[in-house]
Amino acid sequence: MKKWLLLSATLFLVGCAEDKKELPKDAEVETTISLKPVIDVSINNFGAWAYYDKYCWEDAEKQCALKPTLPSEFLEREHVNHVEPGETISFRFSIPLDDWDFPQPDSFIAYIQDGEEMKPIEVNEKTVQAPETPGKHYMSVKAIWDGEVKGEAIYAFSLYIKE
Repeated sequence: MKKWLLLSATLFLVGCAEDKKELPKDAEVETTISLKPVIDVSINNFGAWAYYDKYCWEDAEKQCALKPTLPSEFLEREHVNHVEPGETISFRFSIPLDDWDFPQPDSFIAYIQDGEEMKPIEVNEKTVQAPETPGKHYMSVKAIWDGEVKGEAIYAFSLYIKE
């Protein structure tokens, strides 16, 4: 009886194993990215307060073309970064330990809020300069992946430029 049970179990397992279909070596496998990217903002090499706005990962059915939300709409009660006029603000993608091989963004676009619109400002080597005008300013940074991974992420922050 034990032999018959062992033989039946073996045949069942072999039968299940033969149903496996292997993909050709050159087949493309569609994967969904679930990572919520984190963009680190630094002012003169010190961490700054930055807040998540939105992100998007492209796939066969979806293209990304994110526009920043007006930061004044969601940062009014959040921490403000106090800076000197013209200080250097830098950006980088913070890679989670479990996704250490995830690529860095290919480019960044920075914006400054002017009334009810966001105006792009020059990004040079992942850095921008703080405004020269004293007072409170709202900015956003958009990270763009345009290589093997395609997607976008936007973070916003506020600055108080000292007089």
